[in-house]
Amino acid sequence: HKRIDGIEAAQAKRYGHDRYSAIVNESAAWLVAKALGPPYRDMVPDVVVRSIWPKSPGAVGGYGALTIEAPGEAKQAAPQQNPAECDPAAFFDALIGQQDRHEANYRWQPGQLGLLDNAYSFAAPGYLQWASDFVQARHTAGRGALDPNELTLLRRLRAPSNWWTWLGMMLRADQYKAFENRIDRMLQTGQLLQPLEF
Repeated sequence: HKRIDGIEAAQAKRYGHDRYSAIVNESAAWLVAKALGPPYRDMVPDVVVRSIWPKSPGAVGGYGALTIEAPGEAKQAAPQQNPAECDPAAFFDALIGQQDRHEANYRWQPGQLGLLDNAYSFAAPGYLQWASDFVQARHTAGRGALDPNELTLLRRLRAPSNWWTWLGMMLRADQYKAFENRIDRMLQTGQLLQPLEF
């Protein structure tokens, strides 16, 4: 459970967020993974935003993102070196504008990659303190071109649907517009975004 009072306001601000938006981003990223379907849906643990203090549901300290624990170990290089795991993770991170995907923010065991801590995703223009190790690894390996399935997923995401409405209610207007723009730029270029393009 990532409680809102455990998020440093100054750090969140450096990523273009506040403590509330950081919590909401956790659930918004899960919503995107759910819309994409497998394997992305399997990489991002289920998240709900709620209080777990039933005697004080309005208390700031009790409000947060409750996430299913992902199995595996942190600080594992193997998924970055395996295109079958690296490339979907890079696509997802570029799509959501993940600013903070480093080796402590995913879990891995053979055959299973869990993408954790999406609080500093949904980058808005003008912000980028960090990016995604997976995006960097995919570009470094020369696999920046999107494959036909990824392009199909982007077209499907861009089509009007109820999930767009839900996402729009969750994200700030600038985050929502930046998300749309990331989809459009990848569709226009056929390329995975570079970290500085988030």
